[in-house]
Amino acid sequence: STNLTDPRPFNLMFRTTIGAVSSDDDPTALAYLRPETAQGIFINFKNVLDTSRRKLPFGIAQIGKAFRNEVTPGNFIFRTREFEQMEIEYFCRPEDAPRIHQEWLDSYDQWIQGLGISSENLKHYEQTKEELAHYSERTVDILYRFFPEREDEAKQWDELMGIANRTDYDLRVHSKKPEDAEGKRINPDSTEDLSYFDTATNERFYPYIIEPSTGVNRTLLAVMMDAYSERTNEKGETRVILKLKPEMAPIKVAVLPLAKNKPEIVEMARRLKKELQPSMRAVYDDTGGIGKLYARQDEIGTPFCVTVDHESLEDGAVTVRDRDTWNQERVSVDKLKAFLCERL
Repeated sequence: STNLTDPRPFNLMFRTTIGAVSSDDDPTALAYLRPETAQGIFINFKNVLDTSRRKLPFGIAQIGKAFRNEVTPGNFIFRTREFEQMEIEYFCRPEDAPRIHQEWLDSYDQWIQGLGISSENLKHYEQTKEELAHYSERTVDILYRFFPEREDEAKQWDELMGIANRTDYDLRVHSKKPEDAEGKRINPDSTEDLSYFDTATNERFYPYIIEPSTGVNRTLLAVMMDAYSERTNEKGETRVILKLKPEMAPIKVAVLPLAKNKPEIVEMARRLKKELQPSMRAVYDDTGGIGKLYARQDEIGTPFCVTVDHESLEDGAVTVRDRDTWNQERVSVDKLKAFLCERL
């Protein structure tokens, strides 16, 4: 009863032409937008090695745009045709690759959780031999629970990032010397040898590569999903709270005057914001009632709000409100910066 078309190939790379007057059918002008950042690192391996004189192990990191002609883009920024990618190509001796691969995996677990993403929403997926890319000896995907609304728990997860042991495949195929079983050059177009000479052992070989590959868009989406929460206030209104880790919050403190028609309160609030600014990202806002101002800062993840009120003019203290608990604490102005720095 299904109405399926015949199978046909899909090209997941974006085609373009180089030259303002080149025609679409000119094969000499044909080019493709890069689907990943890694290949540029591989072909520049010798330049980096010659100029930096690094010894194994060492890595080259790159962040930039990648383009994929996805068949089914969607789910907000989960899958897009243009996205930001972060990749590290970490070069090492072949015998050290399994250990280093595991070390990178453990380090990325810590890094991801350091962004505020709960370990309950993370898990590893070890690719089977049938699933491994042709160049990979081992690949582990770190999955995030991107689709918690799905009833089937197995379908709630999708890839956040992957860490692959790419062996020596990339440097070999980009080099001019390697030959196939018939004695023919694997890459007849290459003019460089991307091997590595170890002066300590007098060995020349192609290093293995450990590659952590991360999508910035998906990482941002995971951080936002984990931070998103809702809470009902005493009026029965549902408020959104973005519980970002303080390190991740773009604004650390909002300084708010309780009465914007009182010049003394406004002046004190603006002065406090100016004093806090060198130590933390602070903003001043008087464009609404105090309740709306609190709600606005909760929605953008500001950890603390500092309110200057009528009593502040008399006792030299302000009210500090915590984003996550909504608890309020009276703090002396001369101790305010230390109070906030300790909690940010």
